[in-house]
Amino acid sequence: SVPIFKNVQKYVGGKDAMKQKQDGVLVHVRDNLYVANDEGSDRFSSDFHVFRMPNVWNRGSKESWPMSAASIVHFITALENELLAHIGQKIVYISEQGVSEFTNAVFLMGSFLLLKLKMDAPAIWSIFSEIPPESIEGHPDTALTDDNFNLTLLDCWKGLARAQSLGWFDAPNKPNSAAWGGLGPEEYEHYDNPLNGGLNIVVPGKFVIFPCPADLPGGRTFHDDPATRHRIFSPAYFLDIFDVLGVSDVVRLDGSSPPPYNAAASFLAADVAVHDLAGFDVGSAPPPEVVQRFLRAAD
Repeated sequence: SVPIFKNVQKYVGGKDAMKQKQDGVLVHVRDNLYVANDEGSDRFSSDFHVFRMPNVWNRGSKESWPMSAASIVHFITALENELLAHIGQKIVYISEQGVSEFTNAVFLMGSFLLLKLKMDAPAIWSIFSEIPPESIEGHPDTALTDDNFNLTLLDCWKGLARAQSLGWFDAPNKPNSAAWGGLGPEEYEHYDNPLNGGLNIVVPGKFVIFPCPADLPGGRTFHDDPATRHRIFSPAYFLDIFDVLGVSDVVRLDGSSPPPYNAAASFLAADVAVHDLAGFDVGSAPPPEVVQRFLRAAD
């Protein structure tokens, strides 16, 4: 089910672009559905309807981060439209060029099988397990330190299945429903946008991750830094969002030698409790006492 297009001489993207070369891979997923990498994509006959989604990829500095919940929603919606529009035709989803891109394409296809067709993670992996190892890669840690482990595609699908079982994230079970489990895609994308705060709803109704705010002069709620090309937000900006999301506590976890947490006063003044747990190396596992303090705050 995994034919290889040999002797395709296109370079792979990423830091090893001038060193690696990749053969074309086509996977028969089920029925008339396929997924392929970009190598050799010009070899498909007229029997195939080819579609791509170049804008589905995550923002971020690491090419191979797993896809966000919004990316999964966009992909599944687009794939279902393609299947309806091309009944009886072979449909192949082609990734952008590169190993990271093909890995994410396989992840998205597996997410469709899991969320829409209710297949379990091991059964999904069995469909893709014969893909040559050099054509896919693990997902690294998102910390700024050197990677010391990788998540496999199977790991990612198991995590998604766990979220599905808890009702955090799942395909709509009613016609015209906009809710994907406990997640509203439009709300998720709005807050996830770095221009809107870069917040990420990790567990619906329980945990939200957001960047550390900064005190800004003149009562400003945000500042666009031309040097870093990042938007910085004040505590006041986040307080309005916290009110909408029902946030009661803030936990700070970043930095081994952190500066004073000046935002704490603003949060406390708005009756938002603050737990400053910073003080260990970025990217490392927190010490047991920090874990215990976090769990107490979460409870």
